[in-house]
Amino acid sequence: MGDKNGTTPESGQLMKTLQEGQDKTFGTTKKAADAEDLTDTQVVVESDLGLAIWLVPIYVLVYSLLALWLLVDGWLSGFSSLLKFWEVGHDVEIPAQIPFLFFTIVGSLLGSAILGITSFHRHYAISHSFNRKHIWGFYFAPLLATTVGCLIFAIVQSGLLVLTGDIANEKDPVRATLGYVAIGGIAGYNWDVFVKKLESLSQDLLNSSDKSN
Repeated sequence: MGDKNGTTPESGQLMKTLQEGQDKTFGTTKKAADAEDLTDTQVVVESDLGLAIWLVPIYVLVYSLLALWLLVDGWLSGFSSLLKFWEVGHDVEIPAQIPFLFFTIVGSLLGSAILGITSFHRHYAISHSFNRKHIWGFYFAPLLATTVGCLIFAIVQSGLLVLTGDIANEKDPVRATLGYVAIGGIAGYNWDVFVKKLESLSQDLLNSSDKSN
């Protein structure tokens, strides 16, 4: 028998089934719309970045090749291309610390280049989180790598950072250059770890000076 409104149990079940079908249809449509909005948002973000996003890998490629060229130039001619900027004559004896400093900086540039390549791939291709804020970090990477290379070289030469082995052995210059390139590369790639180490060294120096006073 039907209820007071004249509906039967069969018609009520039919209306319930139709309602569930409409809910599923609307739910699927909503999910598709949300996915489309997300895709549109990604397209807007990429279009907002414009050519700047494609300048990043080109920029990293350029200073990576420059660092490799300087590495070969250091082994073949002792950085004669860089020494020309100071108008140093061939009869002037260059201190051994100068080439070692350049090798450390080159290593730091190579480490920074590896970090730049992997970071760009992670933010752009994997997590899709690359935005305009990241660009400045890539552009300032060579300057940061050069500064880190100079500081890590000074720290090693001063004895504040003790390493195993004698990488500054003048009797084996090839091993010495490879050692400084490796140190620079590690510091350039892990610049955040180097900054923490620098903070620790500065605190130790300040504490030692306070105790002496």
